[in-house]
Amino acid sequence: YGNPLAEVIITTLARDPEVAAVETARWNDVIRLAAQNIKKGQQRGQLPAAYQPEILSAMICGGLRHAVGQALASSPRPSKPQLTRQLWSFIINGLQLNAIDPSGKNKVSIRKT
Repeated sequence: YGNPLAEVIITTLARDPEVAAVETARWNDVIRLAAQNIKKGQQRGQLPAAYQPEILSAMICGGLRHAVGQALASSPRPSKPQLTRQLWSFIINGLQLNAIDPSGKNKVSIRKT
């Protein structure tokens, strides 16, 4: 986020066809791995089982990627702590979790809908 090339890489450079092809392949890997993590969380009862892991991981990963891109292109940019809080809020809500205790002392619970 602090690297001056970050905005160029995630916005302008991503439009190049060769770069876009590499980025697509990498994001497919990220989404596949995230889906595996989500599926494990569902099997353990830590995440709601109502959603397909692949779709949920694509929504979260894609949302994060584009949110960071938007933040990098913004003027003024949100601070790192502000953006981090917003991203985590998005993830928590996307996974329908009640809360995350950064200290790790309390368990995360699934929101009852």
